[in-house]
Amino acid sequence: MLGWLRHPRWLVGLFLVLVGGINLISCTDFAPDADVRVSGDSYHYLRMSLRTFEAVPNPFAFRLLTPWLVQQIAGVGVGLNTSWILVTFGATTLALYTFFLLLLDGFRLRWFTSVAFTLALAFTHFYTLFNYRFFWQVDPLNNLFMVVALSCLLARRTGWFLVVVTLGFVNKETVLLLLPLAPLLAWVRAGSLRDSKVWGSFLGVLGVSILYLLFRLWLQSRLGVESGYAMLTGVGGQSVLENIRFAVNMRKGAEQVLIYQTFHFMWAFFAYGLYRLFRQAGARSEVFLLGIYLLVACAFGRLFASDVERVYVMMAPLVLGVAALLFDNFQSEAQRWWLGVLLFFYLALNMNWVMNEWTILVNGVALVLFVTVFGRDLDGEGVRLATPDQA
Repeated sequence: MLGWLRHPRWLVGLFLVLVGGINLISCTDFAPDADVRVSGDSYHYLRMSLRTFEAVPNPFAFRLLTPWLVQQIAGVGVGLNTSWILVTFGATTLALYTFFLLLLDGFRLRWFTSVAFTLALAFTHFYTLFNYRFFWQVDPLNNLFMVVALSCLLARRTGWFLVVVTLGFVNKETVLLLLPLAPLLAWVRAGSLRDSKVWGSFLGVLGVSILYLLFRLWLQSRLGVESGYAMLTGVGGQSVLENIRFAVNMRKGAEQVLIYQTFHFMWAFFAYGLYRLFRQAGARSEVFLLGIYLLVACAFGRLFASDVERVYVMMAPLVLGVAALLFDNFQSEAQRWWLGVLLFFYLALNMNWVMNEWTILVNGVALVLFVTVFGRDLDGEGVRLATPDQA
């Protein structure tokens, strides 16, 4: 009767629940009065989970879905804090499992590589651990929508991609950054702007954009507030320029460090993977285009947000996905052990087991290990990255 539990895919899912549960215990404040100490963005979302159409500042008031889900769960007798924890844990675990399926079925990578890099994502600080510590956020559900949308794109399911983005913008508007990818990839696949699928994608994007504008108008009427909610403006209705000025003036002198520590040395594997993809297929490589586009999109999004790491962590499925494509070429038992060492370094950095100048040393050692252990197999065309568009 329980034979389905022995299927490897389900075992991976149960393993992710176990790992996530341990991380949750490690990071989350389970005290009944934990919400009393909430501040910043979390405070606005907490208010919305008590009253859906609470007139909190822009842009928080338009991030409706997660607070609404929490309110529904709390409505059946579950405590408010517990409801937030359930939504955060559930969305994060589903995002991790979706990423695993993307590697295994979408990229057609080996089981070892797929599980190893899913585990790496499970310990990426601003993708999981941060959200377990500050669980009154909409980011976990946004992460789920992002990875599902990317999976739909690579599987050439444009209709489902548009549906996912439409649901996603009710939770957080940043998922709209993915919209231009639909016509872009359709153009690359067709090789002509005149192709019907390209124009169909353009019309789909236009339709979703109109739906988003209508959603904002409808919600603003429900809030009963006439001003202070213009798009791209900041808290309190500050202008677009003022919003950008405020965001980019935060945390001066640390921009490069903050971006780098989002993924640490995985950035180097991502960059090298993109280079190999470009050498194989040029700018027609779909994964290459996705990587470059999302990097630019996150840099644009950073202009309106002061939390640098929480912006760039939206790239997590692609950064770790491209790294997984690269490492899937190395499958000897010795190389698997060395990959395990690199992933341990990654875990240690994300868990803050090493701090300050030691982080530089660990990152440096990881890169030297990569070049030393795997470098001799990187020459010529020995390394090929199998991607969905080449299948």
